[in-house]
Amino acid sequence: WDTHVDAWASALAEHGITIVDGWAERCVINTDVDCAGTLDRLAVLPDGRTVVLDLKTGSSVRKIGYAVQAAIYARASHAWTPDGYEPLPEVDRSVALIAHLPSKGQGCEIIEVDLTRGWDVALTCHSLRSSRSVKGIFTKRKPVPPLALAAPVDNDQRSATVRDAI
Repeated sequence: WDTHVDAWASALAEHGITIVDGWAERCVINTDVDCAGTLDRLAVLPDGRTVVLDLKTGSSVRKIGYAVQAAIYARASHAWTPDGYEPLPEVDRSVALIAHLPSKGQGCEIIEVDLTRGWDVALTCHSLRSSRSVKGIFTKRKPVPPLALAAPVDNDQRSATVRDAI
């Protein structure tokens, strides 16, 4: 793990990023889209903004799902603790960071994520998920009562008429 830890520390120093104490591996809740998840880190950028920082080890990190995940975390209403709920510090909602530490490689690449687009997709997903439970769209159709004056149907005659037409 030494090379990964060294790469992580070097990338943070190179980009002037500091990790917010007490905000690593925290369960956060976003009531706007009814989701919860584990936030990897909160970090402070050199300009003073606090952002979501997610660590990824896969071969590709440019996936829309990661932008959605980070946007949900950045807009979380609170964090869960064994002692109750805690509000999040003020987090930038426009950008997040991914620290890409490929498991089969060396180095750590810091990638910015556009949270505006990620949040748009999160809202679309939430809308679609919510629409699956909408009630009252389908109702059982009741049969029409037979007309009292309707003439009885002669199925033999109807069949003969269809055969003659063919």
